[in-house]
Amino acid sequence: MGLLGTVVIPYAETEAAADSIAAVLRVTCCATITRARERCWS
Repeated sequence: MGLLGTVVIPYAETEAAADSIAAVLRVTCCATITRARERCWS
C-alpha cells in the first residue's frame, strides 16, 4: 500500500463532531497500525 491507502474507521464522523482531537488521534492510530501490519505481513 502506498502512502494514500483506504482505512475505514467506524463512527469517525460522529466522534469528530463530539471531540475533534480524539477523532484525529483515533484515525491516526488506526492508520498507523494498519500500515504497520501490512508492512510486516507483506
